[in-house]
Amino acid sequence: MNSDISINKTTRKKRFNILLTDEEFSFLKEISKNENKPVSEILRNAVDYLYKPKSNIEIIQVLEKFYNKNYLGSFNFESFIKNHL
Repeated sequence: MNSDISINKTTRKKRFNILLTDEEFSFLKEISKNENKPVSEILRNAVDYLYKPKSNIEIIQVLEKFYNKNYLGSFNFESFIKNHL
């Protein structure tokens, strides 16, 4: 199992439904396959890192991992950092 971006969740989880476009779902399935993790774990990690980051450095580290794995395509990483952090 790839542990690049994983969080140990020992708390009780709540179930909910989400509607995604075909493109969004395909994107999550691609990440799931590449990371060898279920889509649910990918989503939980995304929520934790995007909405509950511990620091700007953690945000940068997560974005770098996505950028390096080409999940962000032609995303201008340097411009994002200059404009948002």
